[in-house]
Amino acid sequence: GFISNLKQSNNLQVTSDNSGKLVISGDLDLLGYNILNVKSIGSIDGSWQITEKGDLLTKGKIISKSQTSKGERDLYALISPNWEMVLSGTGTLASGEARIVFEEDLQEIISTNESLKVSVTLTSEANGLFVSEKSMNGFRVKELAGGQSSASFDWMVIARRVEAVPSAGDTLSSSSENTTPTNAVDLDNDGYPVCGVNWRSDGVGVASTQCDCSDDDASVYPGRDEICGNLADDNCDGQVDEGCVVNPISPISPIEQSPAEGETASTDSDETVTSTPEVSVE
Repeated sequence: GFISNLKQSNNLQVTSDNSGKLVISGDLDLLGYNILNVKSIGSIDGSWQITEKGDLLTKGKIISKSQTSKGERDLYALISPNWEMVLSGTGTLASGEARIVFEEDLQEIISTNESLKVSVTLTSEANGLFVSEKSMNGFRVKELAGGQSSASFDWMVIARRVEAVPSAGDTLSSSSENTTPTNAVDLDNDGYPVCGVNWRSDGVGVASTQCDCSDDDASVYPGRDEICGNLADDNCDGQVDEGCVVNPISPISPIEQSPAEGETASTDSDETVTSTPEVSVE
């Protein structure tokens, strides 16, 4: 064989070794053309390699050259022992609460096997914030001490990436660890798709812990705090008012307490004695 259209250096030598590999001694100038159909590329001392899968392995730094008004600056890539990505943004409380929903294509590549690491920083006055819930769809923050402010805040999320990423227009396959649909319907825009629809090409529906049991009500979604006494399933866990102490007949009116057989009601006036029993509803 031969190599054509190459600008050769004075010392260029092209030979083949015993395994049939092409051995080139000297510099090559491809005159602006590409290197095609390459399995992998590596350095002579093994300090870096671009693998067949496209992974960049290096013992050195990953440096981006950025031009500034004072010249070129070196920017260094962050590294992690895990396959993670960093998301960030800003938000504003509404009545002491805010929900951040990630973009749909980002939700596809966030792992459901590991919890998000969420940090929030207030940028205006408030009682403080805490993360009340988080999932691959996003997260919710609330103000401490029941605050109702409209304070602004910055946020940063570190998320583990999934091992399989769907191509454009495809749904996630059954081999993917992420079961959230790419074409999910979220009518009330609370960040949780409606339950009961087959999303994936293999007919598997979205996990019940990640779907909205009432997609016409933005106040109902998985993981939220149960509202006691409203006789509704606020957090989509299949239970009503769990963990609450409520009157099983009426959340407002007390129950008239009738005396036991053979007893009379003890009163200091003509009024009937009433009491409200406490019943724990599990």
